[in-house]
Amino acid sequence: RGITDMDTAYGNLDREFVDYFLKKRARLGIRCIDLTPDTEGGRRSKADDAKYIRTTKFLPAEYNFKGDISIYDNKVGIFSYDRESPVAVLIEDEAIAGMMKTLFDFMAKNAK
Repeated sequence: RGITDMDTAYGNLDREFVDYFLKKRARLGIRCIDLTPDTEGGRRSKADDAKYIRTTKFLPAEYNFKGDISIYDNKVGIFSYDRESPVAVLIEDEAIAGMMKTLFDFMAKNAK
């Protein structure tokens, strides 16, 4: 489960790193549901869903942000894609991960 601003990811992160990450995740067989704002970067990302064993769903474009929230197992990763001073926070807690999974599932159910 991921909530990602693909415009900022493509614009601020090293493109080789983004490609490496996506290819490695697919090679490991890790399926992903990604929520992203309905923007140019989001539509470009969705076009590669089959290649990266991912399902992309769109949030309204006005709900844009400059980072990523990844939820997996009992962990929540929160990442800022700020070009000058990126930040990453990893929370390892079953209750918090469960709350975030519930919020994600609600958003995914209502995304397009």
